Amino acid sequence: VVCCEKILEKDYKHEGILWKWFVAQLNSGILIWEDAVGLLQSLPELDKNQTANFLLYVLYFCKFIETNHRTYAVESSKCMSVCRTLAKNNSKSTSSKLFYAANNSLQLVENRNDMFIFDGTINREIKSTQSGYVALDIHPGFEAFFVPAHTELKKEQSFNCKVKFFLGFSYDGLRAFDVIKSSHKEPATLLR
Repeated sequence: VVCCEKILEKDYKHEGILWKWFVAQLNSGILIWEDAVGLLQSLPELDKNQTANFLLYVLYFCKFIETNHRTYAVESSKCMSVCRTLAKNNSKSTSSKLFYAANNSLQLVENRNDMFIFDGTINREIKSTQSGYVALDIHPGFEAFFVPAHTELKKEQSFNCKVKFFLGFSYDGLRAFDVIKSSHKEPATLLR
């Protein structure tokens, strides 16, 4: 109860009751995927609800990782697209609010420990030190944005390069963090 009270009192960047409900469920360990998806899908005017579409794209993505069932990948992509459209005027849309953890669960931004390491391929030529994309090897239809300036990857020299990274979720789509070439064993923050 104290955990839930602290979550409800915390600002969470003015996310509202839906986000606070989700965080409370996540932190208390009682988040049941089917119940959460059912509740979110039942909301009125779902196509206009940025937070609900964000949570649905994250939940479907995690279920896809867990099951490798393509239906979940399709649903995640649909919700991500709606969320991205709704987030166009949101200045905070690119910051990651959740991360995928090593125990096949979600972790909040405040805790990036024990992250799951994803494999991917740079699927577009890096044209700027501020913008790059990596396709996830588990499903090349999923791309994660990253900032090449924070990596060892070079402009116009890294196409088709195999990489490892941590994965975050933002309203604007997937985000790759601590991207390194696959010749390394682990992302930089794990090499402490």
